[in-house]
Amino acid sequence: MYKSGLSSRGVVEVLGYIGDFMGVKLNKPSYGIVRIWVQKVGLYLLKIGGKEGGKDDKWSIIIDESYTLGKSRLMLVLGINLTRLETGRALRMTDVVPLVIRSRDSWLSEDVSDVLSMALKKVRGKVLYVTSDNGANLVKAYGQKGLFHVPDWSHYTANILENCYKSEADFKFFNEQMGNFKKKRKQSDYGRFTPPSLSMRVRFMNYIPFIEWANLMLKHFKDIPKEIAPELQFLKENERFVLEMSDLFYNANTIGIRLKSEGINQQTQKDSHRTLNDLAQKYPHNPRVMKYCEGITSYFDQTIPVFINTTSKPHFSKALIASSDVIESIFGKLKHRMPNDLKREFSLLTLIIPLFCRKITRSDVYSAMSTISMADLDQWKRENLKSAKVVFFRKAFDRPVKNGGKKNCAA
Repeated sequence: MYKSGLSSRGVVEVLGYIGDFMGVKLNKPSYGIVRIWVQKVGLYLLKIGGKEGGKDDKWSIIIDESYTLGKSRLMLVLGINLTRLETGRALRMTDVVPLVIRSRDSWLSEDVSDVLSMALKKVRGKVLYVTSDNGANLVKAYGQKGLFHVPDWSHYTANILENCYKSEADFKFFNEQMGNFKKKRKQSDYGRFTPPSLSMRVRFMNYIPFIEWANLMLKHFKDIPKEIAPELQFLKENERFVLEMSDLFYNANTIGIRLKSEGINQQTQKDSHRTLNDLAQKYPHNPRVMKYCEGITSYFDQTIPVFINTTSKPHFSKALIASSDVIESIFGKLKHRMPNDLKREFSLLTLIIPLFCRKITRSDVYSAMSTISMADLDQWKRENLKSAKVVFFRKAFDRPVKNGGKKNCAA
């Protein structure tokens, strides 16, 4: 029940309702006990990690450190048993095995290298490559460990599209006019005509809703109320630019859907190049389109040699994993559990992550309760959840401890 989304207090209440409904007197656990049970099962699953595979199995790794709480950054390493992976579909949470969960206030390449060493030791088999974004600290650590790197498609194409458009006057004008219209009309009777709201931090990874809005307004421009039509005239004036952006962003999205379900191989490379040629012919001598096509071609130039190198060994897979979306999904589920409070830091609650990735059996619960103690939980927390505490204004005048004395507050 806790894994499915109920809070620990909610679990206790539902157990009480079940007992009342069934006419059975249940000794309900406290909500604190529910959390401890969850943490013990999570730590047990984390410890068995990749040890359930065969010694000849081939693995890949997904790694990310994008989730921040207070001053802490959470590093998560997932293992994928390529030998047993069902191909032809997008990666699911149940396809991955959490290998390492750690938090620090910063992650240098040396720290990432240490985490990779831990992950490699936990895998029963051989790790062939890593899928992640192009973070400098991550890429440097892969080089230190001699691991091939497959860039995450979403992050990579977002950077390409950003390089194509971020500095363009037409793009700045389009966003400025779109923002002005939304600001003016979002709380008016014409709010249904305003564009969506998206985080500017990940703008180029999630820009398609803006383009869908612009295309919809252009398609039905004659039906737009005359009171607001002049405010949307900028769409008509920049229609060719909007259509060009549509083609590039939709092309990246279409290729991404294919790669996420089928992976990177020579066939998906060939089909992707065919769509790039169509774009180049549609927009001859367009510098933005040329830059985009060159960027996508470079992506396959980096990844196809990895595919050839790994498949030259005993056959394990028909394609490389091109997406780390599954790790973002796990972070998203975890964020619903974590407090949105700058004064907090990562706690033992992060041990719910392994539960997201596995169907829990009675055997798992029995083994966890039999082998994991409170001392084990405390030790794991000390070793893995490290962060600098945030100091707020109420403690701004606390004086450092001197000669073994107590802290004094100026107030």
